[in-house]
Amino acid sequence: MPKSAGRFIVRTVRHVTPSPYTRPFLTVEQQVGTLQSRGLLVPDSQAAAAFLRGFNYYRFRAYCYRFKVCPHPHHTFAKGTTFADIVALCTLDEDLTFLLARALRWMEIDFRTRLAYQLARATHSAFPQLDPSLFWRGPDWLSGDTLGALRRDAEDKLRRKVADQQIAHLEEQYAEFPDLPIWAAVEVTSLGTLSRLYAALWPGAKKLIARTYGVPAHFLRSWLHHLTDVRNQCAHHGRVWDYRFSASVDLPREWVPAPPAQSVFASILCLHTLIVSLDAERAAAWRNEVTQRVYSYLQRCPQPRAFAAHIGLPEGWQDHPGWRGIRDPYVTTRDNSGWR
Repeated sequence: MPKSAGRFIVRTVRHVTPSPYTRPFLTVEQQVGTLQSRGLLVPDSQAAAAFLRGFNYYRFRAYCYRFKVCPHPHHTFAKGTTFADIVALCTLDEDLTFLLARALRWMEIDFRTRLAYQLARATHSAFPQLDPSLFWRGPDWLSGDTLGALRRDAEDKLRRKVADQQIAHLEEQYAEFPDLPIWAAVEVTSLGTLSRLYAALWPGAKKLIARTYGVPAHFLRSWLHHLTDVRNQCAHHGRVWDYRFSASVDLPREWVPAPPAQSVFASILCLHTLIVSLDAERAAAWRNEVTQRVYSYLQRCPQPRAFAAHIGLPEGWQDHPGWRGIRDPYVTTRDNSGWR
């Protein structure tokens, strides 16, 4: 049974029989009127209409759900909920998306660099992705989907020569195309493909890269898969504050109390751990921005406990052990042994 917590509502999924969609088109003025008829306080109707002209009503309604009384046939808002309350949540979500996107850019560029450098260094080859002994599938790797995706991405870049002269040069000058040197291949393919490439490596090769982050290889594999999901959500401007990502993330045992494995706070902790190894000062500044922004919203939030549950904040989240990262006791960053 759904439960109300002040003006934030914890909702459960209810299965209904599908029916034809009959809702009509609404002008922005009618949209404001509909919100008011359901109990939302809108002191300035013109300002609300101006906001909705640049913010899709369907998108806006997604932020409204947490402020509504459920179950109710007309989706009535909890008493005292204002239009400004919904806008404040929209703004917080936008800020979180920008903060995540910035840190994801740092992490992604850094991971591409480390993956190419470590694999090329270990194999003394410009094309380690073509070495079947590096992958647990062995020879089957060479006909697999991930290597095929690397090649398709190179060919796609070639079709846009004006946009990427570097790839055109490689195609014109070298016989291996569409296979690219690993340091070029990592720059033209998606993070999702690189995540799958990392997952396909033998454990020793995974550890070779993971040790540079100071995390166990199985965590790095899980985090890359999860952060690819987060990256895509941010890239498509999707809601992140209460989103439950499809890829659950593995978390260290010492990160207690553990945030939900599909929550954005779990994403934030994993991302912070990875960027610390890149630039600790930059990571600390990013952490401060995130915590200050979330804390400032909590101060004005109509029901902070329910908000914290939706975003995945455990008790003591500002000093959570996850901010201190994790170290693999069996692998040190000074261990430069090979992957074999």
